[in-house]
Amino acid sequence: MPRGTFFFLVKHELASKGGKLRLGKWLWIYGGLLLLLAGAAVAIWGRQADYDPSYFMFTAYIFPFMAFGLAVESLKREWSGGTIGWWLSLPHSRARLLGAKAAAVWIRFAGYVLIYFAVVLLLDAYSVAMFGDRITSIKGMLVLEAQLFGILLGISPAMLALGLLLVSVRRSGLKPLLPLLWLLMGIGGNLLGWMTGGGQLTMGGADDDLFALVYPSWIWLSMIPIWAVAALLFAGAVKVCDKHLEL
Repeated sequence: MPRGTFFFLVKHELASKGGKLRLGKWLWIYGGLLLLLAGAAVAIWGRQADYDPSYFMFTAYIFPFMAFGLAVESLKREWSGGTIGWWLSLPHSRARLLGAKAAAVWIRFAGYVLIYFAVVLLLDAYSVAMFGDRITSIKGMLVLEAQLFGILLGISPAMLALGLLLVSVRRSGLKPLLPLLWLLMGIGGNLLGWMTGGGQLTMGGADDDLFALVYPSWIWLSMIPIWAVAALLFAGAVKVCDKHLEL
């Protein structure tokens, strides 16, 4: 296998239709409206003494579901675009082909998360400009975002691999497994989304201390079994694509 082939496949996935970070006209419109609503919420509730800009971070629970959806879209595109035969005929193993899709989806996912964090930080800066520092300062928000970014990148492979497996099963002779996989998606997405809400202030700490905003240690330790589950789900997707696909 020529050196760099995997990175070429990843680059191809990122450059393909649907693989880019696209911000179309309607996404800008709806994104702008949501930002205006969030700004209005800050202006209305920001005067309250217990207002905390980090409340916006609780919407991060949707990101595990986003990782799942991006993976589904990435593999499903081969059938909808009529390129499944060409894709499978490439002189690479199924593991390498699916791995390239997984890597490209993970990169896209990281890009969307960074955009989200930039918007939240902008709202935090707006809040500070309007009402001054509250429970979570801008520096505190940066620390919280950095930790949450690591958590999201760490838990996303499980939902990503599940998305690849679901599409593979749907296009195979193993369709009776689909209800079980959808149930697993719902349970897994909610469990992983719940992990993103575990940030807290340590006792006696000020939020301008780099160690004042922390996540419980069990969240970081849980990455090990999550990666193990992701590996099993990915291996299942490879097996289905290798032996059971119905073109």
